Parts: sequence; structure tokens; C-alpha cells
Amino acid sequence: MSTVRKSLARHIVWLLVIAVIIYGVGIKSNVVKAIDNGLKYQGEIANFIKQWIVNNWSYYYHVNNVDVEIVDFKKLGDKIEGIAKVRVTKVLKAQKVSELPYIKGMLRKTNMSDYDDQLQKEYKIDKVLSANSGVLTKEKAQRVVKILDDRYSELKRYIGVPDESYMILKFEAELRGNNIEENTIKLYAEQMNTFVPAEELIPKSPAEYEDAGYKEMESKLIEEGTSTVAALYPYYDRLKARDYANTWTSNKVGSEQKARL
Repeated sequence: MSTVRKSLARHIVWLLVIAVIIYGVGIKSNVVKAIDNGLKYQGEIANFIKQWIVNNWSYYYHVNNVDVEIVDFKKLGDKIEGIAKVRVTKVLKAQKVSELPYIKGMLRKTNMSDYDDQLQKEYKIDKVLSANSGVLTKEKAQRVVKILDDRYSELKRYIGVPDESYMILKFEAELRGNNIEENTIKLYAEQMNTFVPAEELIPKSPAEYEDAGYKEMESKLIEEGTSTVAALYPYYDRLKARDYANTWTSNKVGSEQKARL
């Protein structure tokens, strides 16, 4: 082989080597870029979830902290999806049980604006009778006291005490270029091994809870005999008592998923 041919061969080899290096660098650059974008998307989703929690639970709670862990993430073309574990630390804003909307409704049904569960039983019965003169019998006044005493006993332990609740959220969103289109973000909450729209977890309005409390007290006063604690609380689960306050100030967010504001 002539010197010229050998030189040309060497040049070709070097060009191939350089091309492979450039190609490899390009692939590595794309991989790094994809990883960076993936982390960016996850951070944006985590921030969106945190703000969503604060916006929707702050009426009833001081939201002290929201931890979001992205445990699954996929990019499929111009869409992303994944799963997030969420832990929320919050404290009820209500300073006393009678400020909770559900309890307000129960008190409104009995023509009272407040209730002192620390009074002796006879004084409490007399107060109920006085507020409902000619409307309630002594037997029904005793029933009112029983209902309110049990409610207060369950709920007052949550007043001023930080509480942790948990939820599993599935998220979906569309991309435009390398950015998430925020108005396309959708959240779904895990309940009973399926996912439902996360909006179902959002606390109801105070008027809705107050109305529910009013109707429950109304129904209990119609019933004959003395109700048991279980009957008084159709949604109550003693194994999940930590989340009981959530039931009457937000919804059943705390008792069905660890997703449970």
C-alpha cells in the first residue's frame, strides 16, 4: 500500500473515531437533557400539588407542611403522568368544637349557639330545655345532651393539635415544547383501590356541613329510644379516629386513603 493510501486510510479511521465520539456525546447530551427535563417536570408537579392542597384546605386548616414524593413518572410523547405520595400536616383553625360547621348545624337545630360539655348533666339538660321550651320533652333534651357530649368528646382532642393525613395522587399533564401546560394538569385520588377525580376530596362549603349537622340532629330527635355511639356516627370508624375531625370539617379525606383536607 502506498504512503498516500496509508495516510488516507488513517484519516478515514480518525474521522470515523471522531464521528463516533460526536455521536456518543450527542446521545449523552440528549439523555442528560431528558433527565433534567424529567426532574423539572416532577418539581413543577410537586409544587402544583402543594399549592392545590393549600388553596383547598386553608379555609378550615392552618396547613403547616405538605410533603410530596413522586414515586412514579413517565413521559409519553407530549404527555406526562405519574403517582405522588402526599403527606399533609395541618391544624384546625377552629378554637373550639362549637366553631366547626357541622356542630354549628347541630346547635342551630337545638336553638343554641354554644354548648359547654363540662357542665353537670342536669344543667346541660336544663339549658337545652330552656332553649327549646315547649318544643322538646325532657327525654329528647337528654338525647340532645348525649349526642353533643359524644361529639364534643370525639372532636375536642383535635382542637389546636397538629394532625397528619395522607393521600395517593395520580397526575396527568400535557407538554408544549419543554414546558407543562398548567391548565392541562389533572389530579386523581386513590380510594378503594381505584382513582377518582381529586376534586372529590376538596372540603365542602361551611353551609353544606352546617346543613348536614342540622339534618343529623333532626333525624336523631325523630328516632325512638337512645341511640348507641355507632348509630350516632354512621361514618365513624374507631380504627381511624385520628381522621374523625376531617370528616366533619372537610370530608372523608382522612378515613379512606391515608388520603385523607
